[in-house]
Amino acid sequence: MLPFGILYSLTLILCGLSPDARLLYGGAVVVLLAAVAVGHVGWLFVVPALGYVALTAWMVEWRVAPWLSWCRRALWLVASLAGGLYGLADLWSGRLLWAVLVHWGLNLAHLALFT
Repeated sequence: MLPFGILYSLTLILCGLSPDARLLYGGAVVVLLAAVAVGHVGWLFVVPALGYVALTAWMVEWRVAPWLSWCRRALWLVASLAGGLYGLADLWSGRLLWAVLVHWGLNLAHLALFT
């Protein structure tokens, strides 16, 4: 499974570097579906990942005012970092429960600090 994991990661990176929107977004969708087909990942991972691809496509392709574009990119960056944090919590603990608790704790901290 390690060779497929390396190929999976490299293919996603190469698709992400493509200037062609069909390969940029469509390639990521195909790679994610192929990963499910061979059993590398499950649907619990792929459904949010496909949502992330759709969110990225919307943010890049839909043109808005420059100031709003910066706000969207900041939101995208924060969401990416938070998703990485949840993934690390799941990876290090081996249990989805810890990722959910980290997510809940981060949301609670946002409520306490920003409202």
